[in-house]
Amino acid sequence: EQTPRQSGPKVPATDPVHGPQSPGRMSVCSLAHRPSSGQPATWKMPIYPYRANELRPENSQLKATALQNAILGSATFSIIATDDQGIIQLFNRGAERMLGYTAAEVVNRISPSDIHDQQEVSARALALSEELGTAIAPGFEALAFKASRGIEDIYELTYIRKDGTRFPAVVSITALHGEADDIIGYLLIGADNSQRKRIEENLHEAMAAADNA
Repeated sequence: EQTPRQSGPKVPATDPVHGPQSPGRMSVCSLAHRPSSGQPATWKMPIYPYRANELRPENSQLKATALQNAILGSATFSIIATDDQGIIQLFNRGAERMLGYTAAEVVNRISPSDIHDQQEVSARALALSEELGTAIAPGFEALAFKASRGIEDIYELTYIRKDGTRFPAVVSITALHGEADDIIGYLLIGADNSQRKRIEENLHEAMAAADNA
């Protein structure tokens, strides 16, 4: 009679923070939204490697988790992730500080285009339509069109805070791909560009004053 084989430590199939796990593979973050395919959308973002029977919390797991938490917890940059339809799924501390919304107020509720100046978004849609020779609708499509086609895209538009105040933002947008290389969302990383704008304005004023002297 064979002795039953002893299994390693029991690992939950789904981690509430990092999403679905599989032995010996890199874990991935899980987005809350289910796209049109009906399957849970997952970011192709590695968190930490481990095997089901070999947990090493003191090594790369804790380091990688700490790094991820530090990035998402950054108050310097606005980090916003959406699903494939452009609905916000992640809104980090920096986005909360910069825009005045809590994550609960925007996640699964609005699109990043809703916190942009709408006239500027419409102007961007028109400019991209002319540049790329195809009709691009105002709204989130105007923000994500280049990224959806693998084109690096960094743009400067006006963000509008919850209280209605406005500020210039530089935003980098990237498509997030699933395991089948399909687009399952978008990542927008933004920075407040107000200080650089003030410096440029002061420089122009000083140059104009010098010319008129």
